[in-house]
Amino acid sequence: SGKALGILPAIEREFDTHALAIGRVAMAWSGLHETLGEIFVDLVSPGNEAVGWDAWQAIRNDRGARDMLRAVVKSAIGAEKPAAVEIVWGLDQILPLEDMRNDAVHAPYAMIFDAGRVKMIPKHYTGNTRARKLKDRDLASELASYAERISLISAFMRDLHLAGLRKPPPTLPPRPKLLRPAHSKNHTEQRPRNNGR
Repeated sequence: SGKALGILPAIEREFDTHALAIGRVAMAWSGLHETLGEIFVDLVSPGNEAVGWDAWQAIRNDRGARDMLRAVVKSAIGAEKPAAVEIVWGLDQILPLEDMRNDAVHAPYAMIFDAGRVKMIPKHYTGNTRARKLKDRDLASELASYAERISLISAFMRDLHLAGLRKPPPTLPPRPKLLRPAHSKNHTEQRPRNNGR
């Protein structure tokens, strides 16, 4: 019908808005782990980067790669050295961010009509664990806060690397002040119709 066709641009805009927000979370996460990889390579094979990158990329999951970096930092720099302490602190901040990233990227989403407009919601009503954690939140604000927190840690780790981890002692950047996730509440959500399916 003409009404159905008329709503398509609104659906596309809402879809694109949230695809962009999720993409920013994913790209921030990938950028963070590239920075961690650069630190790893600098510590294990500064004279032959290819060796370090081969080792880093051989680890098939992000958490395993971070654990490897944590072990290398302690042996290459010294567990009590300020640079090592700061890198480990940064790694400690990433674990809760990992869960947020996974919620954003892996939760299923659905479109509803709410107060006369199209809106994307997490598809929590099927019982999906990640979607349920996003229930009743303003998705735009929530996802933006995830990307911002990841980017803050990424910038901190990059600045640590640029400070020169092996210099005695390097001038280290201050720890970032991490914002809490938005956790803003939505209006009452409706379960979308299944259109007969």
